[in-house]
Amino acid sequence: MIYLSLSGLLEFNRFLSEQNDSEDLTFFLFARSLVEKELAIVLTNKNLSNDGALLNQKNCYRILEAVYGKDEKQLINRVFRKIREQIEWEKEVNIGPDVNKINMYSFLKLLLEDYHSSRLVTFFFQILVFIKLLKECC
Repeated sequence: MIYLSLSGLLEFNRFLSEQNDSEDLTFFLFARSLVEKELAIVLTNKNLSNDGALLNQKNCYRILEAVYGKDEKQLINRVFRKIREQIEWEKEVNIGPDVNKINMYSFLKLLLEDYHSSRLVTFFFQILVFIKLLKECC
């Protein structure tokens, strides 16, 4: 049996409602496996709290390097800025000012949103190139 927090269920619902497609799901599962590896946990265990595991900034950065490759510093830093903003928000709202961590579901959501939006940008860029090629040949 798989145990999910409310935030985990809300994110999973995006797949059920087809807001995210199978490519997004594959990426999400890949990223989730990296979280499991980084924290040495299995996310199907009952022993996780209702809010899931917490990642510190070092955990997040190592996972981003694994996802994007260590040489993609600009991409990693763009996503990492979003993660730091989320950490600041979670410190104020949920966890408390002395904890400098992000909920793993929040982390995965940010990662998935970035992946999904970059796919859309790539798709639209391909359409523009195709239109340009059509105009040139016709």
